[in-house]
Amino acid sequence: MRTFLAVPIAACLALPAQAIEVGKGVDFPDSAMKQRASLPARPGPDGVVWESGASEPVAADFQALLFRGRASRPGIVFEAAVRSGPDWGPWTAAQGERSPSGRFWAKAAASGRKGDRVRLRALFMGEGPPGWVEFFGLDASAMEDEGGAAAAPRFAPASAAAAAGAWPKPGILPRSAWGAQPARKPYEPMPADRITVHHTESGRILDREEAADELLSIQSFHQRGRGWVDIGYHFIIDGAGRIWEGRPLAVIGAHVRDRNEGNLGISLMGDFHKPQRQKPTAAQLESLTALARWLASAYGIPAERILGHRDQDQTTCPGDNLYSRLGELRQAVAAPPAPLLARAKVESMPMFELDGQRLQAMFDSP
Repeated sequence: MRTFLAVPIAACLALPAQAIEVGKGVDFPDSAMKQRASLPARPGPDGVVWESGASEPVAADFQALLFRGRASRPGIVFEAAVRSGPDWGPWTAAQGERSPSGRFWAKAAASGRKGDRVRLRALFMGEGPPGWVEFFGLDASAMEDEGGAAAAPRFAPASAAAAAGAWPKPGILPRSAWGAQPARKPYEPMPADRITVHHTESGRILDREEAADELLSIQSFHQRGRGWVDIGYHFIIDGAGRIWEGRPLAVIGAHVRDRNEGNLGISLMGDFHKPQRQKPTAAQLESLTALARWLASAYGIPAERILGHRDQDQTTCPGDNLYSRLGELRQAVAAPPAPLLARAKVESMPMFELDGQRLQAMFDSP
């Protein structure tokens, strides 16, 4: 009987120390990969319980197919196939990890060229209750250096005055709160000059324990699937508004291809693009604003340097329903902290002469 996600990752998935997996998202007609698929109790003769159709043409050459999702029961085996020209290649088994909550990631060493099409299938040997599987997305991955900052935009250092009157630091749960694994190799330090907003393209989780489990799954996906040093984001905000520490603050992350140097990554748990079209919760937006205000004031980052992932790469991230809120975020970050607002209000009040002394009129203007 085949097992999936029940053993350590095979040696064939190990990557060279200086290389990582970067991916281009693979689209399917009618967003078929983003729909929850039902699994029958009894598989067919070959064990297949679900199979996707052919994808749209892949956007670039790739060495592997990498995907994440949730499955209602263990024991599911995934396979991938590639079509170059008129014929489909053989099915290639995927390997990965599955958490007790059902979240999984998997990787199939199936390579192809730009313009090829791919498909996935799920197998289950034996019998079990009817179930389901859903995917958060599929990437066609290639190997690249994690630093990759040659094409990164360079900004002039912000003036010290920009950080005056800093916003307070919000509450942040440390890495130890979610049981983060150590980095695979030393980090590279960086000065920060911009902020990028993402979505995890997965569940919008409210429960604290589930959020911690999701963070471990993302870290495993980034470290063991993609081969990155650590989880790619510096901060992650769950559906209840908790802010979790990802990578340490002053080190290079891995969240925007070729644009990581100087770039602080904040990701909100959820999938804010079609077909899910989730919306960020009010608590998430409030925490995002508090975090961005603190980071911008602490590092002297102007509000216009708060970007969405799609502003720097060909991607739908952070999803339409979050991207549309970034203008409001920039406005909130650009506003001075409350003490400065109060001081500006007092300094703008009319001045009067009384007995040779200058006094401020302590009243509000109409």
